[in-house]
Amino acid sequence: MILDALRNMVIGMASVFAVLILISLLIYSLNIIPYLKNKFESRKKSTVNVPESTDTPVQEYEDVTNDTELVAVIAAAVMAYGNLNESDFIVRSIKRR
Repeated sequence: MILDALRNMVIGMASVFAVLILISLLIYSLNIIPYLKNKFESRKKSTVNVPESTDTPVQEYEDVTNDTELVAVIAAAVMAYGNLNESDFIVRSIKRR
């Protein structure tokens, strides 16, 4: 009776430790993946030839952080979507994330 209980306890503890070891190996292998990805990308970048000069102009983007027209368009779209009147809709603040 006691030998059967002891055997069950040893088998249970061995299986738990085996699963814990497998989980730790899985977590360790997840640390290797970014290293292999960077190595593959660096190898891929070294084989790609980039032309030295390009004649296409670089497109410059304008700063739209204080663009009131954009805010008005977004507010009109929200009002149209929600079937709101101008008096029902108030813009309290605009925060950029």
